[in-house]
Amino acid sequence: MKATELMIGDWIQVPPSGRRKMKITQLCEDWGDIDDIEPVPLTCDFLKKNGFKLSPNKHYYEYRGYPSNNFDVVNKCTIFLNQEHKPFMLQVIRLKELTNEEKINIHIQYVHQIQQAFRLLGIEKEFVVD
Repeated sequence: MKATELMIGDWIQVPPSGRRKMKITQLCEDWGDIDDIEPVPLTCDFLKKNGFKLSPNKHYYEYRGYPSNNFDVVNKCTIFLNQEHKPFMLQVIRLKELTNEEKINIHIQYVHQIQQAFRLLGIEKEFVVD
């Protein structure tokens, strides 16, 4: 994992102490051994704990979020599952004034990636990580 992939507020794992999860509170040039930092894998349990709803066909999870500064926009966030039932793609459909639609697909595997996507969409959400 590269330090340039991280932002303040992202969740990471620090081995070897049982893969302790930590939230980044500051960035600095000398982080010591960055090789010891690992990303937190994105799991179905994480999605459930954070308000994503499983579809009836069990192929994806869905979350609707509104940017904190613009309630005329809704972001429908869908996390698709692969054949092993693991999250692998975030699709965002951004509806503006119910007539204009934008679609974005992002390959994801880790919690920090979904955190950063939500920040860029303007969705203020504090994610829970066990």
